[in-house]
Amino acid sequence: MNNHLKYSAILLFLFYCCFVSYAQVETRHLGQNEEKDYWEEKNLELATTCRNIPIKALPVFDINKIIEEDADRDNNTSFRYGKAFDVCYSLNDGIWNETVDGRIWSLTVESPKALSLNFYFKDVRLPEGAYIYIINEDKTVMFGNITKMCLNKLGGLLTDLLPGSKATIYLYEPKIVKGQAQFTVTTVIHGYRTIPMGENASDKMQRVDESSSCNIDVVCKPAYSTEAKAVGLLLSGEYAKGTGSLLMSTDRSFTPYFLTAFHCIDGDANNQIDLYELYNLYSLAVKFNYRKETCGGSTLATSVTYNGTSCVSAWGRDHTDFALLELSEQVKYNPNLYYLGWDRSGSTPTSGACIHHPKGDVMKISIENNTLQSDKWSGNGNGGSYSSQSNDHWKVYFDEGVTESVSSGSPILNQNKKVVGQLHGGTTYDNPCNNKDAWFGKFSLSWLGGGTTSTQLEYWLDPNNTGATTMNGSYAPGLNATIEGDPVICTSNTYILHGVPNIYTIQWSLSNNTNFTLTVTGDSTCTVGYGGSSEVFTILTAKVYYGSLCIKTVSKPLYHHSGLSFTGYQQAGYGEGHFYAARDSIVYVTDNNTGISGYEVSPCSNVTFISESFRGMEMGYYGETPLTWEHNNNSLTFSLPLAHSAYSFHITGTSPGHCSDFNIPIRVDMTEVPQFEGGLTPYIEGNTLRIHFGYEELTSDPPLYLPDGESWYLTAYRLGSGIPTYSATVYEEDALIPLSTFLSGYYYIFRGAYDGNVYTCTVLIP
Repeated sequence: MNNHLKYSAILLFLFYCCFVSYAQVETRHLGQNEEKDYWEEKNLELATTCRNIPIKALPVFDINKIIEEDADRDNNTSFRYGKAFDVCYSLNDGIWNETVDGRIWSLTVESPKALSLNFYFKDVRLPEGAYIYIINEDKTVMFGNITKMCLNKLGGLLTDLLPGSKATIYLYEPKIVKGQAQFTVTTVIHGYRTIPMGENASDKMQRVDESSSCNIDVVCKPAYSTEAKAVGLLLSGEYAKGTGSLLMSTDRSFTPYFLTAFHCIDGDANNQIDLYELYNLYSLAVKFNYRKETCGGSTLATSVTYNGTSCVSAWGRDHTDFALLELSEQVKYNPNLYYLGWDRSGSTPTSGACIHHPKGDVMKISIENNTLQSDKWSGNGNGGSYSSQSNDHWKVYFDEGVTESVSSGSPILNQNKKVVGQLHGGTTYDNPCNNKDAWFGKFSLSWLGGGTTSTQLEYWLDPNNTGATTMNGSYAPGLNATIEGDPVICTSNTYILHGVPNIYTIQWSLSNNTNFTLTVTGDSTCTVGYGGSSEVFTILTAKVYYGSLCIKTVSKPLYHHSGLSFTGYQQAGYGEGHFYAARDSIVYVTDNNTGISGYEVSPCSNVTFISESFRGMEMGYYGETPLTWEHNNNSLTFSLPLAHSAYSFHITGTSPGHCSDFNIPIRVDMTEVPQFEGGLTPYIEGNTLRIHFGYEELTSDPPLYLPDGESWYLTAYRLGSGIPTYSATVYEEDALIPLSTFLSGYYYIFRGAYDGNVYTCTVLIP
C-alpha cells in the first residue's frame, strides 16, 4: 500500500470530488493597458466612493527567527513564502458606503514590512450580483471579482498575492440583495520572501531567497510562449507547493487534467496520500500565466488563479512520482490557456526543455541541448529517503537554467515540445547553479503506472482506448458563443447571446449610439432600437466575464437601411422588357458570391416604383411573398420580409389585349456575407486606400497567399445600402484605390473573392 494511494482513500475522495466547486479569479496589474476593462473601471470607481475605511493591523514578528526555521526545513520540498496569521474579520469590522445602485463595504488590512499579502475567506455567501475584490495600497494590482461561483466546496477561497504591506478588501452588494452577503477572513498571510509580483514589490523589503540568478525567464524564449500557457504554480496557504501543466486527452474533451509531482501533495512525506491531504486540495490554488510581460522587464502579465482541485491518479516517490489533478471545468472556457501534447512511446528524447516556477518565482525555462539519459531516482530529499526502479526516470544536465524547490512537477518537453515526464528532483538545491542535473519521472511508465485507474495516466488521458502513443497540444476552445438576431434594424430587434452558462456576466455595448438605443432585457438578451432616418451602421458587442476576467468577446454588425423610391419607364415589346431606373437610386448588380442578380432595394421600408407603363397593367410577382402590396395607376408600393441572406423577388406586369409584358428582378441585400477573419487588411496611406489580400504564411493556419499568375476579385459596398461602389479584378496582393472613390465619413465593406471563399473587412473612410 505504500507504493500508491490507499484504495479506500481514493474511493472516499472521489466521492467528495463529485461536490467540489471551483474558482477562477484574475490578478490584474492595473494601468498596464491604455483602455481600462469594464470591471476594472467600475471597481476603481466604486473604491473611490469609500470613506473612513477601518484598518486592521497584524502584529510585528521576528522575521529572523522565521528564516532560521526555514533553514532547518528540507529545502527540496515546498517553499514557504509567508507567515500565516489566524484572524476573524467579518462584515462587522468594515464600513458600508452607499452607491447609486447598491452599496460597497470595505476594510483595509496592514502588516508592516510585508512584501505581499494574501487572504483565506471562509463561510462566504454571495447572492446574485454581489462580488468581492481586493486592491493593494498603490492601486497597481487588483484581485477579483470573487462571485458565488468562485468558491471551493468549503465555501472558501485562497486569494492570490497582492504586492505591498497594505491591501483593501471590497464587497459590492446590489440594492436588490441588500443584507444577504456575508464572509469571514480567517487567515492573512504576511509575505516575507519574494515571490515576485512586479516592479512595486522590489523596494518594500530586502529580498530573501529569490530564485537563482542562472534561471531564465520563459518570456526570453519566445519559441516556448505557447507551451508556457499550460504551466501553473501551486499555492497552498503560506507555501508555494510546486509546478504542474495542463495535458490534452485523446478525446479532446479539454478536461483540465493537471500533471504535477506526487510529493507536491504528499505533505507529510510518508509516500501515501491520506484523507487530510486530499481534503487540503480543496483550498489549493493554481496560478497560470505567472510570468514577466517582457524579457528583462519588471512588469508582470495578468495571471489567472483557480481554487479547488481533485486528485484522480498518483504513483509514489519510489516510482515515477506523478500526480494527476483535475481542475475546474471553467479552465476549458479560458481561450488563453494551452493543453500540452505528450509522447508515451518511451523513445529517448534528443533534447529537452523544462518550464517551471523555481522557489515560487515567475515562470522560468531550463534547456537541455543533448540526449536525455535513462536513470533511476535516488535521493534523501523531499522529506525522506526513496529509491525508484531502474531506468524509470529521464536524467538531464541543463545547458541553460536549473531547477529548484517548487520546480517539482514541472513538465520536461522533448524535441517536439511534447511532455515526456515531470520533475521529481535534483541532486541538491543548496547551490543550484553548480548542480544542473535533474530527474524526471518517465511519462511512458506512468502511462500504465501501478496497473489501476488510481495509479496510471492511461485511463484518464485515453478514455476511449485509442492506443495513441502521441498526442498534439491545443488551446482551450473557449466558449462557443453567438449572437442571434436580425442584422438589419428597421425599428427595433431583440438579440440573444447563446452558448454561455449562467455563471458568467454579460456586458452589452454599441459602437455607434447615434440614433441607436440599447436596452438590456435579461441576463443574455438585449434590444436595439433605431429612431433616425439615415443609412447607418453599428456593432453590437457582448463581453462575457468570469469575475473580472473577460474570456470571450462576441460582436455582430447591425445596419439600418432607409427606404428608396424609384421612377422609370417600361419599354413595351414582346417577351421580357427592360426597366429604366433613376441612375442615382437603383443599380442592377450581380453578387459574385451568390450569383444572384437584380435591382438592390431596401428591406426596411416600403419600396415604390413609378412608371406610366404601370397604368392599366395587371401587376403580379413570384418568388418571395411580399408583406404588403399596393398597385395604384402608375405606382407600385410593396415591402419585403427580412432574411439572413440575399434572395430574389420578381415583379411581373402584363397588358390585357397587348403583347407587352415584363419581369423586373429585385434583389434584397442584407449586406451580410461569410466572414473569414484576416483575409483582407485595410491601410489608409495619404489619399490612397490599400487593401491587402492574404494571411501571414508563418502565423496562420491554414496560410493564405496569392500564387503567381492568380487573381482575386474585390468589391466595395457602402454599408447600409448594399450598393457597389467599386469592383475590380486584382492581380497583386494589394489593391490601391483613391479615397476620392468613396464618400467621407461612411463605412464601407470590402469583399475579396478567391478560390470559392469571400474575405471581408470594414473601413471608415476619413
